[in-house]
Amino acid sequence: VALEKTKGKGGNGIVIRILKLSGNGAAMEAGIKVGDVLVEIDGLPLAGMDLRAVQNKLRGPSGAPVRIKGLRTGGGPFEVIVVRSSASAGSSLASMSEAGSAVGTST
Repeated sequence: VALEKTKGKGGNGIVIRILKLSGNGAAMEAGIKVGDVLVEIDGLPLAGMDLRAVQNKLRGPSGAPVRIKGLRTGGGPFEVIVVRSSASAGSSLASMSEAGSAVGTST
């Protein structure tokens, strides 16, 4: 998953948006889509959090679940549980971008 930190719709606030998904990654399998805005990870609101902190919240051991709440354009709020895969456990489910472009991906 690649993330970007960008202005919200209508320029309101800063949001963390899904920029890119790995083909068969855990996030895609859980139903996360490109363009989704992340709102909360494991009960912790992401408002005001920088991308490094979000990435660290997505890290964890293989097989460990992470609960993600978000907003989807045209679909409203959603909540999914992503079970981390062995590929995502050592690094993260997410790479980061402050400028709106992917800086790499991890599954």
